[in-house]
Amino acid sequence: MIIEDMRGNRQDPESVAAGRAVLEGCARLRKLVRSGMGQVQSAVMGGQLPIRSMVANVQVEFSRHLAEADALMPARDGRLQAEFAGELGTLAALGAWPEDNDDLELALRFQELAPVLLDAMASEERYLEITRNDLAVGDPFGC
Repeated sequence: MIIEDMRGNRQDPESVAAGRAVLEGCARLRKLVRSGMGQVQSAVMGGQLPIRSMVANVQVEFSRHLAEADALMPARDGRLQAEFAGELGTLAALGAWPEDNDDLELALRFQELAPVLLDAMASEERYLEITRNDLAVGDPFGC
């Protein structure tokens, strides 16, 4: 199925540019998540960092990234939002963390979610890398 998606985009400069934009978004989001992981480590060690605002920022940026990626890559047919609905739901719950709940618990829950978010971005990057390689190589059989 991925091969069919890729071949449908062959030699389309807009698709190549869209893929590049999505990859850049993945890089920015990865940096944000890793920064958040650093804040969590500091919080666990007793640092007073703005964990709530960091979680809310990751929620907004992850959701925005998925929406932009779906919009830029019509061949994916909006599948990213659906694929990562669970992660978006968890981020929404963490973003709405009650004020009277423990910030350390929030930090630990984010710490559990962060690798899942990083894996999601890595998966999307692999898809885009395969697509980009297919576009660059060309199909000797004209498919």
